[in-house]
Amino acid sequence: MGLLGVHASERRTVALVATLMFVSLWGAAIGESAVNALFFDRIGTQALPLMYLAQAGTTLVAMFALTAVLQRVAHRAIYIWSPLLLAVVVLAERGVLTTDARWIYPVLWVTVAFATLAQAIGLWGTAGVVVDTRQAKRLFPIFGAGGILGAVVGGLLTRPLAAVIGVENLLLVWIAALVVAAALCRLSLGAAGAHPEPPRRETSLLEGIKSGYAYVRRS
Repeated sequence: MGLLGVHASERRTVALVATLMFVSLWGAAIGESAVNALFFDRIGTQALPLMYLAQAGTTLVAMFALTAVLQRVAHRAIYIWSPLLLAVVVLAERGVLTTDARWIYPVLWVTVAFATLAQAIGLWGTAGVVVDTRQAKRLFPIFGAGGILGAVVGGLLTRPLAAVIGVENLLLVWIAALVVAAALCRLSLGAAGAHPEPPRRETSLLEGIKSGYAYVRRS
């Protein structure tokens, strides 16, 4: 760990957050591959232009909504509970797959887009809570490397897992990864060195959405 510039007092935090990044992106890579395969098989590539439009619109609305929620709810609670809520949604969608309803495949596609956004906020938000600015310069690359490794391993394991359990059941692997990620997130936020959240200004939901829109427009 010394070669990576990690101090002895930081080892537990770094190990937890890097593992959190690994597990989250490992599961996401498998889940996204499963959704893509199902969509292309059941719907086809001809629907992609429409899906990209739906994905862009959904992501934009989700950014507004998440900005509003982050202004009103404790960030730590969001970071811990968002993977669990997403796991519930994916589990429900996996159940719908047994009915052969065609509408579920576009919904799964949009779910992946939303999950990517929520995951980025949760993972890097958690990392920002457990380290200060000076630590971030040293430790964020390690956290990022953990996520990249997870995505690579997930991609490599997708095909053999699909051959063994079936493409649809890859969603169950993603769900398991989300549950483990929530547990790791809670442990990470409880690690020594996690600093308190700054006080939040009370705003209405509409004001929060307007603030989110202003932020996206500036970006």
